[in-house]
Amino acid sequence: MWDVVTLIADRIGYEVVPEQIPRKRVDTMLLEGYIDATSRAIEWTDNPEQFLFTDSIVEVEEVVFIPADSDLTYQTTEDLFSRTVVTHLGYFYPLLESHFQSGAIKRFDVSRDRDMFTFLLHGNRFDAAIADRLVGQWILRNEGWREDFRISKESLTNYGFRLMLRKDWTAFARLFNAELANIRANGELEAILSQYR
Repeated sequence: MWDVVTLIADRIGYEVVPEQIPRKRVDTMLLEGYIDATSRAIEWTDNPEQFLFTDSIVEVEEVVFIPADSDLTYQTTEDLFSRTVVTHLGYFYPLLESHFQSGAIKRFDVSRDRDMFTFLLHGNRFDAAIADRLVGQWILRNEGWREDFRISKESLTNYGFRLMLRKDWTAFARLFNAELANIRANGELEAILSQYR
């Protein structure tokens, strides 16, 4: 997201300045004008009608990562029953939530994406991890763990990851979407994404 957003912002005359803000405060700070944008899927947003969203920049596809030596295969939710799944702290998994609440699937939360794979690789009580396919592939590549994991073909969710803006940022969104379409058409977007696979 950072690479794509900074590239496009520069081309349309904007500067991106990162701000670290607690997740619980982002929506309010955006509405009050303290920040101008955040990365978000529409489906993850309470009251999305309060905001303006750009076109989808990248797809967030949550998949199941399984240790290579495990006999677990994932095709349906039931394949995770009686298993312990490493998940991201604070994330909501609509397809699995009722199974977490009933105890059919145990959930173990960690706060950093990399830690999900470390726990799964080195902990003997964890069966799988749920993460975005692209993020997971990037971590496995950088850590030299590609051979240590299998990735499910089936996905749990698939959402468009976008910029979420205040409603008064329509002009920016229009320019952003036009340049996003350009870099998608000329192959620049795919070149950026391929660096993370």
